[in-house]
Amino acid sequence: KTDQIGTALFVISSLCLLTLLVMLFHLIREIIFRKRKFILPTGKTWLHMVLVVAIYGLMIYALYQLPNLLFGGLPWAFIKVWAPSTVVLAIYAIAGVGLAYVIHTFLNLCFPRQKGKSLLTLIVLGLISGFGNAFLIFVINETFVRSNNLENGLLFYFVLGIVMYVFSQRIIRTSIVSYTNELVYEKRMELTDKL
Repeated sequence: KTDQIGTALFVISSLCLLTLLVMLFHLIREIIFRKRKFILPTGKTWLHMVLVVAIYGLMIYALYQLPNLLFGGLPWAFIKVWAPSTVVLAIYAIAGVGLAYVIHTFLNLCFPRQKGKSLLTLIVLGLISGFGNAFLIFVINETFVRSNNLENGLLFYFVLGIVMYVFSQRIIRTSIVSYTNELVYEKRMELTDKL
C-alpha cells in the first residue's frame, strides 16, 4: 500500500513539475525576448517573496518530519533502504515542485506580465488549500488512533493544515474579487468604446 501511495504521489508530482518547468521555460523565454521588463521589488513584493520562501521552508520541514508521523519515528536512512523507492522519489518530486514554484514566483514578481494576470498562483493556492483541508481531516482521524497527540507531531501538522487552509482561502478570495473587478472594468470600457 505504501508503494501505491508513493507511486501515485510521484506521478502526480512529476506531472506538476513538468507543467511548472514548461511554464518556467515560457516565462524565461518572454524575459529573454523582452516581453517582460524588470521592475525593482517594492515592500509588498518583498513581503510576497518572504512569504513564498517561508511557506516553502515549512513544506520542506513537514516533509522532513514525515517519518515521525507515518513510520513511527524511523530515520530517513532506514526509510531510504527499506521503504519502497517510490516513497523517496515522491518526496523529492514534491520538493522539486515547491522549488520550481518558488523560482517561477520570484521571476514573475520581478518581471511581471504587462497585461493580464497569472492564474497559476490561484491554482497553486487552491491546491494548497485542498491539501490543508486534507491535512486537517487526516490529523483529526489520527488523533483517535494514537496516544500522546501533543508529542507525536500531530499538533504541528494540525497547525500547518489550518495555516495552509486559512491563508490560501484568504488570498484566493481577495485575488478572485480583484481579478473579477478588473475583468468587469475592461468589459465596460470595451462596451463604452463601441458606443
